[in-house]
Amino acid sequence: MKRVLTIVCSFLMLFTVTACAEKHSLKSFNKSYDNLKTITSAISLCREYMEQIEDIDELRHIQDEWKGLDPEGLRAYSKSKLDNSPKSKLFKYLYGRVVESPVESIRIGREIIKDYPDWAYGYRLVLETYDSYINEPIEGEKLSDSLKIMIDQDAQYYQTLIRLQPDDAGVLHMYYLYQMFKTDYKGALETADRYRKQGGQLIHAIYYANLLIYNGDYDVAKVVLRNRLKENGVEKERFEEEFFDDYSLALYHYCGAYQEFIRFVNSRKTHDELSSYRCYWLAVAHTKLNNKDSALFYLEYSAERGISIFTSNEEDTIFTDYHQDSRWNNIINTFRENRISKEAKEKQSIISEKIKVKAPGWTLEDADGNEVSLSSLRGKIVVIDFWAEWCQPCCEALPYVSKFAANQDSSKVQVLAIKVMTNTKNRVKYRALFENNEYAMTLLFGDINVNRDYEINGVPYLVVIDQEGYIRYQKFGFGGDDSIRKLTIKVEDLL
Repeated sequence: MKRVLTIVCSFLMLFTVTACAEKHSLKSFNKSYDNLKTITSAISLCREYMEQIEDIDELRHIQDEWKGLDPEGLRAYSKSKLDNSPKSKLFKYLYGRVVESPVESIRIGREIIKDYPDWAYGYRLVLETYDSYINEPIEGEKLSDSLKIMIDQDAQYYQTLIRLQPDDAGVLHMYYLYQMFKTDYKGALETADRYRKQGGQLIHAIYYANLLIYNGDYDVAKVVLRNRLKENGVEKERFEEEFFDDYSLALYHYCGAYQEFIRFVNSRKTHDELSSYRCYWLAVAHTKLNNKDSALFYLEYSAERGISIFTSNEEDTIFTDYHQDSRWNNIINTFRENRISKEAKEKQSIISEKIKVKAPGWTLEDADGNEVSLSSLRGKIVVIDFWAEWCQPCCEALPYVSKFAANQDSSKVQVLAIKVMTNTKNRVKYRALFENNEYAMTLLFGDINVNRDYEINGVPYLVVIDQEGYIRYQKFGFGGDDSIRKLTIKVEDLL
């Protein structure tokens, strides 16, 4: 009987542990998190799962979600966990991920490495801290001089981490970014090829073409580019050549392959056939190669052809050394006249644009779960920014659109940011994004019907609907201040 009771108790304990594990899995966290509507409830969920989950990678995921909602609260929580268990490498690592100072993160990571040299996450803490500055630096922040010295001191950690986690693409990608940062293009290409041989793709095909160009493998880069264009459905020979030329020239300039840029352009067109845009970039290339007379020739030629690429020609630092040349003032004056003429024509074109299509109706939820319908906004001009979080140009556009929205009279102009293809998932995450950045637009969550009715084939996508409910302006893509200038022209004309 005693043995039976022991077996039953053991079974019940195992059942309880299993049930608890299933209840607090990353899968159950994501399912619960996707349906939350308030930041407070999301933070509570993160705290609950941080207490129950043991897997370090799952904890990292939950920590990242919490950080996007309340970084200060997460920091305080992580510090308290470490204070209660100061010898825990796990809590030390998790705290090191959220401290404000990158130097402090690295110091903590180094301590972990010293005490636990065979534990990968000490190395990850150090290298991921550098990676956040090398890969996508916070606006206005770059790798400081002290961090540049520190990263060289810790460079050997990359190989150690690769040895400890050889199948982790993220680790190889960090090493690739470090090699690019150090302009070790040969090493970066070897790292990318190493992962390709394992059957994966470490970097996008365009970045791989960049690497090939950096290493002077121009012919191979052309093959990579052509294959990429075909994958994107660019099949007609004429269009393929146009895209291929534009991609190639952009990459040559980006990689500083100016001599190859000049050779490529000259192999494609005669001087009379060159666009003013390419003449300008020829001038830049010749400037980089210290060919002053050739640079000024192409500047004059592009000015005569009507180029207005400069936003402020007098401040163009690329050509500072030419400001004392007798030809410079004439070039600058011509560029200025071209720009004024172009902006006047653009304004007239935007105002006279004939588009007038009945806007499809919709009823969508805002960040609080309240329904907002297009019909309820009748009588106002409605500006819609369709966006997605995975779209970098969309994220770059949000602050611009917010600034535009803040300058509008809300009784006359309603500015909306409709998150496309969301249904009900992760709404609290996007609410936190808008609140933390103090975006002035009203956040709405789109659905498949909006995507279909507005024929959204790409984002960002700006749409202006007039007071009577007609679409009067639409624009795919985003060009910074220039896009907002054009949007402002249309809205002011409709007021």
